[in-house]
Amino acid sequence: MLRTSLVTALVDIPIALDPIKDEFRITGSQEDSVIIRCIKAAVSYAENYTETKIMTQTWDYYKDNFPTGIIYVPYPPIQSITHIKYYDSDEVLQTLSTAEYRTDLVSQPARIEYVNSWPTNYDRVNAVNIRFISGYTARHLVPQNIKDAIILLAADFYENRQNSTIVMGPLSKMERTITANNLLDFHKLFNPVTQ
Repeated sequence: MLRTSLVTALVDIPIALDPIKDEFRITGSQEDSVIIRCIKAAVSYAENYTETKIMTQTWDYYKDNFPTGIIYVPYPPIQSITHIKYYDSDEVLQTLSTAEYRTDLVSQPARIEYVNSWPTNYDRVNAVNIRFISGYTARHLVPQNIKDAIILLAADFYENRQNSTIVMGPLSKMERTITANNLLDFHKLFNPVTQ
């Protein structure tokens, strides 16, 4: 079971509001809050589907103990590891020195390995806490197919605010979701962290 806790939520959305409004053929600002809500729902869908994070956010990842080998960090792309804290054998909270471990932030999921061996932690739940920053740092770095999927999903959420399966134009609600999923498949994490 993956134990994570959101520390700082995303602030920025991956697509500017004006291009979305153009896509929806909306003028004026009366619907801006609804559109932003739909974009955020689409981002959440995309993140859950791909098991990644799209824009900058901070997370805590908890483990009951250090592994015998590598720690895999969920929710790529990982920008940085903020800290690794753990309860030592006397149940005193310690911060592991960055000189004592190496990170591979390129791999998905990211990896952390100890230089020599992991310390002994106290036998308790959530004895190890890894805080990390995840997501793309700017809109222009978000891959275009993720943005396209978010636009399709946001349009779907906007046009179908009631639970229905109305066919609109060339794409039905189900077809839009399938198309969005196909776009997101390029970024789906096929080896997610499960423990």
